[in-house]
Amino acid sequence: MPYTQEDFQRDYAEMCRLALPAKPDDPFKMVQWEMARSHKAFIEYWIQIEKQFDSSAPINDTENYLQFALEWIRVIEIHHTLEEEVQFTIWSAVISNSVTRDREEHVAFFATLEPFKAYLSAVLTDPSANPWDPIIARTLSIAFVPLLMNHFVGELYPLEASNLLSSGLELDTIANTFKDVAVRGKEIMDVFREVPAMMEFNGGAKDWPPLPSDVMERYEEIYKVHEGWWKYSKL
Repeated sequence: MPYTQEDFQRDYAEMCRLALPAKPDDPFKMVQWEMARSHKAFIEYWIQIEKQFDSSAPINDTENYLQFALEWIRVIEIHHTLEEEVQFTIWSAVISNSVTRDREEHVAFFATLEPFKAYLSAVLTDPSANPWDPIIARTLSIAFVPLLMNHFVGELYPLEASNLLSSGLELDTIANTFKDVAVRGKEIMDVFREVPAMMEFNGGAKDWPPLPSDVMERYEEIYKVHEGWWKYSKL
């Protein structure tokens, strides 16, 4: 059966539900909450990209709009890199079945995302030879959006605190996972790209994303480097 707008709204609502509570003090609850907050932000970012498909933005503001869209892909890639290199490596010892499924879903999703990424890059590189066509963009997105939504919802359930507790996952392991994600993230993220990509979709929250105070103090300066991109987070 085709994946409908009703299906999309249902899955998005489920991410929102799991991301709704205030930041928990319990580290076991924090695992699912932080993942749900991330997924919710990524989908809200995607909504802003898709809503411009039929507008003049891809044609009259090609550089800014397409860089905004390509940055979404980059953020998704980084998110999954951190899962593969850090979180899955640790979680596989206690929720191995879920990790195996998640790895398989990553492969399937990125196989369908790559043509969309290639199309955006081609339009950005030479819009005369590769003019923007909303029908092409929408057709390519139809291939990956259902897989992404299914993954973003399904990945959350095994991370419920009760599941993690019963799996034998230890408190120190959770703490080390968050620490290692932060260290690896700092290595592969560009503060002028990824920080606004998260901040502009945090709903004005003060508790997510987890950023150092010195970065938060510089946020206005960081935002301005690519402010032409980020205007599409609000339109």
